[in-house]
Amino acid sequence: MEERPPSRPRVAWGESGAPQESRPPLEPYEVTEVQSLHSDADCLPLYAEEENEDTEEKEAVDIIERFLRSTEKEEMLKMLFLESICSICRISKKNGLCESLAIFCRERNLAEEVKELLENEPMDQLRTAVRYQAMLAIAALSEMKAISEEEIIRLSHACFKAIFCLPPKEDLNICLYNQTMRAMEKMLQSLLVSHHTSNRDKLQNILEVLLLYTSSQTKTVRERAMEQISKLYCFCQEPFGKLLQPSQRTDIVLMALEKTTEDCAVEDSEWSEILLDMVLSQPSDWLMDAPVIVRFIHRHLKSNSTSIQETLFSVLEVLAYEFPRDVLMSVLIHLPQNDSTMDMWKNIIYCTQSSESILEELCTVLVEEEICGIPIEELDLLRLTVSYQTMHCAFIQGSFSPVPCFPCLAPQNGKLGKVGVEPG
Repeated sequence: MEERPPSRPRVAWGESGAPQESRPPLEPYEVTEVQSLHSDADCLPLYAEEENEDTEEKEAVDIIERFLRSTEKEEMLKMLFLESICSICRISKKNGLCESLAIFCRERNLAEEVKELLENEPMDQLRTAVRYQAMLAIAALSEMKAISEEEIIRLSHACFKAIFCLPPKEDLNICLYNQTMRAMEKMLQSLLVSHHTSNRDKLQNILEVLLLYTSSQTKTVRERAMEQISKLYCFCQEPFGKLLQPSQRTDIVLMALEKTTEDCAVEDSEWSEILLDMVLSQPSDWLMDAPVIVRFIHRHLKSNSTSIQETLFSVLEVLAYEFPRDVLMSVLIHLPQNDSTMDMWKNIIYCTQSSESILEELCTVLVEEEICGIPIEELDLLRLTVSYQTMHCAFIQGSFSPVPCFPCLAPQNGKLGKVGVEPG
């Protein structure tokens, strides 16, 4: 039997001292198409495969050390450095050397080096794959548990800023931009599943960083952040409304609604629909600021698109069912008296889901002193719409029986008066 030749010890990155300069000068970096392995590659002896890994590992460590010593980070060396991180992580994972690799990465402070590369990328252009490769490197380091929880937050922030703040994708290399966004998704997923802390804690940390960008004054930045939030929700498949502050939840709802009212690309409408489905499935967590959401719906009801109006009314109906008093007061008192307000009122009155709760609240507020003391000129809509015929029709359609006699509204010295209604 042929005797296996001796191989050098594995874990090249564990050797002490700086590697010797045995590599030839680096050639300009070129992006080449990946070639398929030869069909008989599986027939190679096991030791040949290990020797190839040893060589690849040693070369990767040489490049990392060369990068760390370099005072000027040329584009080609940046790419090779990031690729080398992915290589040593892949080989170490295969050979069960994750703990030793994590020590090596922390001693060389590789996470900080990657962060600095991202921070030094020009914000007005996307001409190289540095961002793409940096996020693959972060994902690889995360899988090896070679970065701390604190580093995750800083790295996430650096990645989001490096991509979200780019010009609109129409002004960029679309292919490279799409690849970079997919790399970000892979990175975030790796960050969520690879560390010892709970998914809930990691998700909350990442969401808090993402939400910083949802309040940006630049629309493109906000939209990119919202897209990543929706994709995180799809990946986690767990409610995360309670991880956010009420104002943050409202911001997400409004941005998702805003996207549905615009002419946008298919992928943009898809993530907005995902977020709206999440919101409507957990209304008590997401629709807490009912007056703000009601005002948004009112402003956008003039759209000529039937599908947009249907979406807005579906949100209004759920909102009215969940928070009937807030919706009632917003529609009848706080909104301007116009056709859009009337349409909203008719919708919640005649909707099977919300009419009962809305009318119960109406019966309550009509006898409250602070409501009855409001000048009648501020309640024109209420006076015009809450007639006996409207109430009678609404209650007949609902589950109320028999039809009771309700207070009607009549001006008495400029104030709202309570007068019994005789059956017509």
